[in-house]
Amino acid sequence: MNTGFFTKESFKILAELRANNEKAWMEENRVRVDTLCREPFEKMLGAISFAMQVHDISLTGSKKTMFRLHRDVRFSKNKAPYNSHVSGLLSPGGTKNEGRGVLYLQINPDGGRMGCGHYMLDAKALAPLRDKMVEIPGSFKRALEAVQDGGFDLSMDNSLTNMPRGFKEHADHELADYIKLKSLAVRVDITKAEWIKGDIIERAVSLAQACGPLLAFRG
Repeated sequence: MNTGFFTKESFKILAELRANNEKAWMEENRVRVDTLCREPFEKMLGAISFAMQVHDISLTGSKKTMFRLHRDVRFSKNKAPYNSHVSGLLSPGGTKNEGRGVLYLQINPDGGRMGCGHYMLDAKALAPLRDKMVEIPGSFKRALEAVQDGGFDLSMDNSLTNMPRGFKEHADHELADYIKLKSLAVRVDITKAEWIKGDIIERAVSLAQACGPLLAFRG
């Protein structure tokens, strides 16, 4: 029995969008995309927000924290006009642009993912976090331990090759590999079956609980 927010048809329509990424197709199928994907995603964010409140986690999301299907192609080689995924986040203030730790969710034709932490910040926003790693390494190590105790690992994918500007003298620091990261976040891949099964709320709460000290890590 399907107890989730999405069905097999949700993934089918996203796959069709990926294969027919053009305005004419979207005009004919927008209602299907909204009904099968965007509206369930909005309901899911509301349900997760309620669960976060129950567990005393300060993260909330809604329709206004969802990202648009339209892509900004001005500076991209990929000129496809639409994303073939639906995504959104939960944040402390319930907005998309807070510069603070978030819980991010994305459903795509192949499944999707969930992420939690400080994601793809610019150098200015990262600087105070990096300063704190240098000055008070124990606070960041405690956040890492909490993540690992919850059964997760910090993603090491988005990393600079060299130490960032202003931190080159800390190349031998015990947290040097983390100082080079452009994101301080955990990533979890979600299968189609998991979306359909309906345990996304529990998984989101579990991830947010494990990442609590990471979300609270501030410069």
